[in-house]
Amino acid sequence: MDSIYDYPPEYDKAVLDLELLNNDEDVGEITDMNENHKIYIQVYQQALDTKAKKKAIMRRKQALILS
Repeated sequence: MDSIYDYPPEYDKAVLDLELLNNDEDVGEITDMNENHKIYIQVYQQALDTKAKKKAIMRRKQALILS
């Protein structure tokens, strides 16, 4: 059965990053500036408060401005 929700591919990637952020691990550099950075920011905000979370959100906000 297909999901009734049609999430963009960035959503699934961001959800996978949550485990890294919760363990205070870096999610890595942004390789595609055309991604929907707002989705990443929304999902990343659900992570525990860690330095990695703050860094990841900051990177996505910068990418949003530059894209």
